[in-house]
Amino acid sequence: LEHTWRDNGWKWNVGVGYQNATFTNNTYNRIVTASGEEIEIDFNSELNLNRYSVFSQLSKSLLKNRLTLSGGIRTDFSDFNSEMLNPLEQLSPRIAASLSLAPKWSLNTSIGRYFQIPPYTILGYRDASGKLVNKDLGIDYIRSDHFVAGVEYLSTKNSKITVEGF
Repeated sequence: LEHTWRDNGWKWNVGVGYQNATFTNNTYNRIVTASGEEIEIDFNSELNLNRYSVFSQLSKSLLKNRLTLSGGIRTDFSDFNSEMLNPLEQLSPRIAASLSLAPKWSLNTSIGRYFQIPPYTILGYRDASGKLVNKDLGIDYIRSDHFVAGVEYLSTKNSKITVEGF
């Protein structure tokens, strides 16, 4: 769910998200080693978890719409374990700026922190007894800090060409 307000050149977007995820893995593999030993891997795993998100972004165009500034924050959290349940641990602030250099050319830059939930194959991995192996090991969201800068060319109303470095 999200909502956007516009007032006097300001744009404010806020929202929340919920996802109920189910992951299943049924694996059977029989391996014969170089020494002739047979190893059998046979397991089933099902993982159910709830994922949540909260976000907000505020932007404003300035200098006769030649400069657009934007800032926002987002958090994602999950009930997989206590490390992932605290929304303050995955706070993702970000800011961006876009400067129009000419009618069809602009310079864009942004900096932000992003979090991603680990793959379900890691979260749902179980040992022979059926215990979730990684649940109590302090596994947490994967963090990535980005700085992006680039140039954009608007070739038509419906397309653009962007070159960025990050």
